[in-house]
Amino acid sequence: MVSFTFVGEERTLKPEKILYVQTDGHRNVFTVPEGSERVELNLYKKPDEIERVLKPYGFVRSHRSLMVNMRYVKSVSNYLMELTTGTEWRSGAALIDREAAERSIHGNSRNGDVSEYQFVLRNVHKWWV
Repeated sequence: MVSFTFVGEERTLKPEKILYVQTDGHRNVFTVPEGSERVELNLYKKPDEIERVLKPYGFVRSHRSLMVNMRYVKSVSNYLMELTTGTEWRSGAALIDREAAERSIHGNSRNGDVSEYQFVLRNVHKWWV
């Protein structure tokens, strides 16, 4: 469980329930499913601080303004990332090893603290991670 002080309320969330976090400066929008709806929770904090909290739970930055929960990544090809929810984004990653990402989520990474997915991304664009 992770706790954040969102605009208007303190909430404790299960990291595996957070789909993604979109960032615009210090404004971060967490997208979380609640029932059949998606709720957006606003938080004003440095993205790096949020990333430090969420990274151990399988979150990676696909680019500067987006942190994605790898549990929900369905595919990445030709610079397009698709989530299991149907949401799609343009991504800078042409090379993503889905099996490596799955191993990193389940703690079986071969690169120590750095997930294999992040290792692939680092080799494509060093500013992502």
